[in-house]
Formats: sequence, structure tokens, C-alpha cells
Amino acid sequence: MSYQPLEPLEEDTGLLDSRRKTTFLPSVGSIRELTGNWTQTLRELFAEWMGTMFFVYIGTGSVLATVPWDGLLDPPTIVAVSMGFGFGLATMVYATANVSGGHLNPAVTIAIVFAKKMSLIKGFFYICSQCLGAIVGSAMIMATIPKPICEAAKYGATTLATNTTFGKFDQHSVAVSLGHGFFMEMLLTFLLVFTVFATASLPGEEKQMGKFAPLSIGFAVLSCHLVGIPYTGPSMNPARSFGPAVISGVWTHHWVYWLGPIFGGLIASLVYNLGLASVAEVAKVHSDPRMHRPQ
Repeated sequence: MSYQPLEPLEEDTGLLDSRRKTTFLPSVGSIRELTGNWTQTLRELFAEWMGTMFFVYIGTGSVLATVPWDGLLDPPTIVAVSMGFGFGLATMVYATANVSGGHLNPAVTIAIVFAKKMSLIKGFFYICSQCLGAIVGSAMIMATIPKPICEAAKYGATTLATNTTFGKFDQHSVAVSLGHGFFMEMLLTFLLVFTVFATASLPGEEKQMGKFAPLSIGFAVLSCHLVGIPYTGPSMNPARSFGPAVISGVWTHHWVYWLGPIFGGLIASLVYNLGLASVAEVAKVHSDPRMHRPQ
């Protein structure tokens, strides 16, 4: 990936810097990295804050707008909520990618740090901005949607499905265990982060997929929601779960929505960068005019 189109080329890919191959540990970085160009740093953090805020507002707002009062799901509701999250994320990634890279997700940021495309300290501030944005986004839900609807949907908080989610069955009791929930969040986040790396790292020319990376990422979120809504929510984004949890006070199963996405993102980072990155990164290098300097 990264989502960082404005990063200097020499800091963008391990293929161009042999020093990154000497260790698997990410760079810690320093405060000087952030204060050296503090106006740009503030712009990036503000973009992550605002992008996550509106993503959470649109995504969880689609939940409150479509889920029936009795909590029973049907196919039209699942499709509507999936589109709200998918197109909401694609929109905000398009809006912020040229400023901050458009991570809008701690699992994505951690995967990028783990791939040594961002320092630990900068990643930490990105995650703080994302979580604060998610809280404000959920607060905007509380401020704009009637309280009975917010409380009925728990402000869009993510919890593992129980029998009431599926209705009453005469012969079968349906519930999602912690193990199933963790594994599903890990798998769905793997798909999302893998899509991020595989598309956002490509060149942005007309015949390449780089220009359409935000759309493909949005489609990944949409597709994962079509699978996961009846079972885990789903989240695939710790900030998306954190904001509604803070506002609603619903922390049930909350650890699943941090550890599952983080593990899924880290595995996706390993699989892509160790196994599949070379073709995409080489294409990026050859397409960049800065690499064709006169000798």
C-alpha cells in the first residue's frame, strides 16, 4: 500500500532502500519527524480525524436508518447497511487520500507501520486521531437522530449476534461465540487490508488500478458487510467500534473488535509484502517519472 501518495519515493518502498531489509521491526521514528513540518502533520491528522468521523457517522447512521425496531434482519436491510459503510468509506478515502493517505482505520495504520511504510510514532498519532474522530462521529449520531432510535440500535455499537438478532427458532438456537467472532473479524479485515495494499500501492495511471483504490476498498468493505452483518456487525475497524462504544456505553465483546482486525491486518501485511509486493512495487517504480533521470 500505502495510502501515502505524498510520501517521498525513497521512503515509500523497501525495494529502494536496502536498509529496510536488515530488520523486521518497524521504525520507531521521533518527534522531530512530526514537528519538522508541523503544518503538514496537522493537516494529515485532521484529515484522519475528519474522514473517520464522517465514515462512522454515515456508516452507523445507515444502521439506525434501516434496521427495524425489533432488531430482526432481512436481506434489504443487510444490503442497505453494507452500501452505507462501503460507499461511505470509499467517499472519505477519496476525500482524504491526497492529504493523509486515507487510512481511517487503526488496523490499516498498524499494518502499514508493520510493513515499515510509516513510523511507530506517526502511526500512534494517526490512531489517536481516528479514535477521536470516531467518538465525534458517534456524538453527531446522538445529536441528529432521535434518542429512542439511537438507544434501540445502541448507537451502532458492534456486538456478537445473539438469538434475538435472528429471531426465534423452534428447533435451533443461533449465537456467535467469541472464537467465531474473532476469526470472522480477522478474516474480513484480512480481505480489507490485503485489498488496501494490493490496489493503493499501484501506479495511478489510467490503465492501472491506483486511481480506483478507494473504490475497491469501499467494495471490499461492502462485500465483507454482506457476509458479516448477521454475525459480528461487522467492524474490521477498531475505531468504528470504539466511537459507538464510548457514546453508548456498550462494551460487550469489545476486545474482539480490536484484536481480530489487528491480527487480520498484520497477516495481510505479511502475505502481501513478503509474497506479492514485488510486481506491484516494480510497476510503481518504473511508472514514476522521478526514476527516469538523465545520467
